[in-house]
Amino acid sequence: MFGRRRRSARRSAGVTSGTTPTQPTTAPAATGAAAPGPAQQPADEGRSARWWLVAAFLVATLFGASSYVWEDWGTGDERTLYSTVSFGVAAVLLGMLAASFSTLNGKETAVVVVVLAVVCTTTALIVAYFKIHQPIDVTDKATFKKGAKDVKEVIATHEEAFEFTVQLPEDRDTLHLTFSGTDPDRDSGTSCLPRSSLRLTGTALPAGLNIPFDDKAVTVPISDRHDSIHLHVELRTDHACRIRVAVRSAVLES
Repeated sequence: MFGRRRRSARRSAGVTSGTTPTQPTTAPAATGAAAPGPAQQPADEGRSARWWLVAAFLVATLFGASSYVWEDWGTGDERTLYSTVSFGVAAVLLGMLAASFSTLNGKETAVVVVVLAVVCTTTALIVAYFKIHQPIDVTDKATFKKGAKDVKEVIATHEEAFEFTVQLPEDRDTLHLTFSGTDPDRDSGTSCLPRSSLRLTGTALPAGLNIPFDDKAVTVPISDRHDSIHLHVELRTDHACRIRVAVRSAVLES
């Protein structure tokens, strides 16, 4: 009996004073993707900053190019200053982009370069399209030649003829002309203007064209002219009338 008690006591002592048996541990169930570490957040912020630099560079470049497309605002000096500042900002942004790209791997650099190339090419094509098709006002480049002088207006009588010239700064397809006429002797009686017209002839108008003084534009094809266009103008009016002829507008279009 005493032997059984001693063995039972030894078993109890082994459980209470010995090492605690290890229990199998169960890994906690995954509840979702791991939260981004500290190194991932700066990488995302750097990528976002690079795309903001790309957008700012494209905007600055577009602003600089706009001064060469829309030429009907400000003076030449103002447009030059505007484009210089815009392209200067674009150059600074391009330097920042180059420094930023130096930290990218090969694949990321290739993606950014392709995107920039596509966007810049598309922008250049759009700018070129508007530049080519933009109407150009050449009213100040239109002159009459009467005798040996180039003048902006002439006073002519019935069947009096003179030469008309328009300088072409750029290639376009058509020239839209509007002539104005006034009767310098209208205070002496009935105006001769309603019964007056101009006869235009030239290489661009082989069949000739009669136009009244009604503020309507006449279209002259000039697709094969590159420097200037010359027309022969003849006044048709009553024999006792005089008409002052001038160019109201001259616009080149494609």
